[in-house]
Amino acid sequence: MRRKFVVVSALLVSCAPSTGGEVSADDFDALLRLRTPPAIDVWEVALCRVPADVEAGLYAPFEERLEIDASEIVDRLGPVSDYFGRWSQGAYTIEWRAGAPVALDSSGDPMSCVDQALDVSGGDVRGVLVVADAQHDTDQIGGWGRPGAECDEPCAASTSRRAVYIGASDFMPQWNDDPPLDLVQHELGHVLDWPHSATADGFANGAEVYDSPFDVMSDSAAPRTIDPDRRGAPGVLAVNLHSVGWLDRNEIEFVDPKRHPIDEWHDATRLVSTDSRSDDGSRLMVIPLGDRRFVTVELVAARNDNDHLRSSGVSIHLVEPADNNEGRRNVLLTDTLVGEERSWTWNDGGLEFAVGAVVEDGELVATDVRFRRLGTDRVERVDD
Repeated sequence: MRRKFVVVSALLVSCAPSTGGEVSADDFDALLRLRTPPAIDVWEVALCRVPADVEAGLYAPFEERLEIDASEIVDRLGPVSDYFGRWSQGAYTIEWRAGAPVALDSSGDPMSCVDQALDVSGGDVRGVLVVADAQHDTDQIGGWGRPGAECDEPCAASTSRRAVYIGASDFMPQWNDDPPLDLVQHELGHVLDWPHSATADGFANGAEVYDSPFDVMSDSAAPRTIDPDRRGAPGVLAVNLHSVGWLDRNEIEFVDPKRHPIDEWHDATRLVSTDSRSDDGSRLMVIPLGDRRFVTVELVAARNDNDHLRSSGVSIHLVEPADNNEGRRNVLLTDTLVGEERSWTWNDGGLEFAVGAVVEDGELVATDVRFRRLGTDRVERVDD
């Protein structure tokens, strides 16, 4: 295949000032719809009994039913609480308790089970997890999660209707006492109002493509793809940590792309990894593009929930308003992590990023990131 180089014009529109005025940190927060969950989040687990003759297309045509009860499901959910405890750095605790079983009505709609579980949940319960005792068919969704109605202060699930529903597959006997829990973690992310994410290629191919291995809200099974013994999801994007108050604004570096002339590098931003507890740098860099669009830059450490990654590196996302009810979307621009001593160019946005050495010192993982706006003449490789 022969390669040639041509001169093209980069699109700099996204780096122009917004017609609504200077973009501020408040604009970023408004797009994220900040919503802090209760520090102690009490969840009730209910088993949904699905009749053998159910006609709903959601369920697989199997007679086998889950034979464990809600208390046994609760016993398996400890790693879910641990996961959110890690990423909130102790600010958020999920407490699970077993609730009474509920039964699917003649409609075959699992919402009937969810509504029953919500209606009988305790006054201090903030959400219900409903697990069907039947498996979903292979062409159906695994489940769903919803944040429910907002209350002035944390309110009972029976009022907010805050809930997660999933099928039985992840708790079937073949998993013994070690079920995959990434689906539960993913749906709880939706309860926290986190949207799906995708790579730029995945997003271009369809909004429902979940192909990013760096986000619990995308390819949540990515770690298990690498290691079949893994049961949990990848980590949490920094933008989502901020949206629920687990990453403070003082841990974010907002950098105005118009502060320096075109082709001049901005001063380096010191980034520590998103899972870091260090105050040696920022956990997120945000670059406003105007029109409520932002680029976010974060350092992902290849350890713990992200140890399925080959190495630590920088991920770069476009965060912008969504056309659907998710409010916003997170599009991974780079497809892969930008490694140390590497650079990456976003042609559509007219930005070039450079990553310094990734320093690992005990629990600290850090790097320096710079960027610059590019001129109108760009050299791009094309294949023919």
